[in-house]
Amino acid sequence: MQSRRDLYQAHRLMTQRVGLALLQGEPDVAESPMRRLSAAAFGGVMVGLLVVAVFGIWGVLSPGGAKGLDQPGVLIIEKETGTKYIYDANTKKMFPVANYASAMLALNSDKVSRRSVSRKSLNGFERGAMIGIQGAPDSLPGSDQLIRGPWSVCVRETQAANGVPQQLTALAAGRDVGGRGLGDGEALVVQSGGVGWVIWKDHRMQLSLPPNQVSVLTNGPEAAEVPPKWLNAIPSAGGFGAPNVPGRGTAVAGPGGGQARVGQVFKAQTGASGQTLWYVMLQDGLSQINATQAQLLLLDPKESQAYPGASVRPVDTDVSSAQQITSKTRLLDQNLPPTLPKFVKWDPSTPLCSVFPVGSPTSHLTVGGSLPAPSAGVLGSGSAGGSSTVDQMVLPPGGAALMSLVPGGGDSSTTTEGSGSLSLVNDQGIRFALPSADVAKKLGYDAKKAAPVPSSVVHLIPQGPALDPTQARKPIPTAGG
Repeated sequence: MQSRRDLYQAHRLMTQRVGLALLQGEPDVAESPMRRLSAAAFGGVMVGLLVVAVFGIWGVLSPGGAKGLDQPGVLIIEKETGTKYIYDANTKKMFPVANYASAMLALNSDKVSRRSVSRKSLNGFERGAMIGIQGAPDSLPGSDQLIRGPWSVCVRETQAANGVPQQLTALAAGRDVGGRGLGDGEALVVQSGGVGWVIWKDHRMQLSLPPNQVSVLTNGPEAAEVPPKWLNAIPSAGGFGAPNVPGRGTAVAGPGGGQARVGQVFKAQTGASGQTLWYVMLQDGLSQINATQAQLLLLDPKESQAYPGASVRPVDTDVSSAQQITSKTRLLDQNLPPTLPKFVKWDPSTPLCSVFPVGSPTSHLTVGGSLPAPSAGVLGSGSAGGSSTVDQMVLPPGGAALMSLVPGGGDSSTTTEGSGSLSLVNDQGIRFALPSADVAKKLGYDAKKAAPVPSSVVHLIPQGPALDPTQARKPIPTAGG
């Protein structure tokens, strides 16, 4: 009895014999007629793949066939060395460029394509002299790496390599320097170049007292030394001194019919609130002042002329008597604190910072913050010199800034766009002026997104060359002239 398997194999044999009989006229050929065709096709495919692989390997090992390098708007980078080139159609020469920023400016195109090619691909081009702006950045940060603020101008005391204490200024951008702000009733006293300054409500006021009187005024804290470049970043608000009193010491009629001298300080208590009112005697009567002005007058060395043979101290009177001999001269200074503020002691080993929030022309003071330790590579950078720029730039890793220069801080100058109002700060903390918004666009930036930064802060950043497209296309002078 035949199984189903035997029947299937018999059917398959009969089908094969019918096919062979139709193709070759012989049903019992020992070899399949399609086998040679399949083997030939497979062999052909393998040979083709081998040829393609050989030519691919040859192209990698022996490059040099790059095309389209003479098209406009192409930045060419040599693979072996990283040298940048641009092609000039007028001279039909390939010009090496000093740095990446110069190449972008020299191409003068809003859309630049970058081609990385082998040295051999450039062999067919005649070379021109190297062009570009010496000192321009060779790396440009992306627009997503640009920071807007805050900007903190800080000073702290460090030790130089020889162990001598030195004042170090720093500009920190895009980070919180910490510390605490001064309260409404607090102030700080500093000095620079022998001149004392009171910092109150985030403004600096020149102190008229001599140095030996500062601790008496502050009830302890001495004036800490700070560099002028740090001080100049803080907005100015006039003087912190006693009012001018001409004819000091001249005998005149005092309140209540008594005798007095010009320059003497009087005080009176009001009945309702117990508030103390302060006055100074002038030649035509009493002029009201505030408590701070009174204290400054009493500490003024010239005040002894108003108290011949007596100690310098306020004279008691009453409000009604004071109002009977009122002077026509107004001396009350609204810029000074109404009462003497509490003077905060600053530890010079910690940063004292003037912090400008994002987009703000005014700052607030913080004491006791923190900053990274300075390194030798960031001290005295830039071409402007250490006398007018900060010693240390502190930026986030890879961070940079596109800034629009606006009046503010301690600088009252005005600047308009097109005259250096735009600047680019790279990740090395160097500032490069941009002549126009169009130049910023050629470098890949939108001038409308520039961060407004006070001019007093911008000028503290070490400065590099201006990124001018005209200069980018000029040959770099050789050592021989």
